Amino acid sequence: MILNTFTLGGITFSSADSVKQKVLLIINTIKTTYKEITNAADKAFLIELFSKHENAEAKLGNLKNPRVFYGKNTKYKGKTNCFYIEHCNGKRIDISYLKCIAKLKDEITNSKNLLLQQHFNEVGTQLADFVVNVLQTFLLSQSQVVKALNDRFPYKKAKTEQQYLYFKLMTEIADKYELIEEQLINTCIEKFIQIDADIEIGKHTVIISDIDLLTEQIIVPSLY
Repeated sequence: MILNTFTLGGITFSSADSVKQKVLLIINTIKTTYKEITNAADKAFLIELFSKHENAEAKLGNLKNPRVFYGKNTKYKGKTNCFYIEHCNGKRIDISYLKCIAKLKDEITNSKNLLLQQHFNEVGTQLADFVVNVLQTFLLSQSQVVKALNDRFPYKKAKTEQQYLYFKLMTEIADKYELIEEQLINTCIEKFIQIDADIEIGKHTVIISDIDLLTEQIIVPSLY
């Protein structure tokens, strides 16, 4: 279900680290102190990678097929090496492939989170429906089911995504079966208060705006 591969310049990769290894292979083929990247496949790969840079527009401009070089970085008196993009006026702009890979990692994470959310929306609804059917069919099982749901709430040091998705499941069951809505929402509130210090998504934290038990009044961090 989770996206495991992606392509850059027509090359398939499994992770940002494998992209870095490809860049290092290109660099290792450069034996001189300053060289243009002329291999068509390597160049296509690098240009697409460079498009991930946070300042890609300034670095690449509107160039369709820019010349790419690798060599000493004059900004640091030649103590480090970097890639350069040559613009139409002959000026060469340095660009950090590490910054490009950092941005790529963010894109991969966001893509996986989006797929995870889509998957939960599909499967989570089916699971919530199953639990509700059990509750409606076996009325005497209500207390046992509620206890099982409460007991299985992800532990304090579980991944934030697990906490979030279980919360979504609990609230969906609560919406579908009002007889235990209060109990389940109360559990969610209590659990999030207990683990609040360990929940961190960007700069957001869990906020309980009202204890009136309405799902819409509980604001959770946005994963996606």
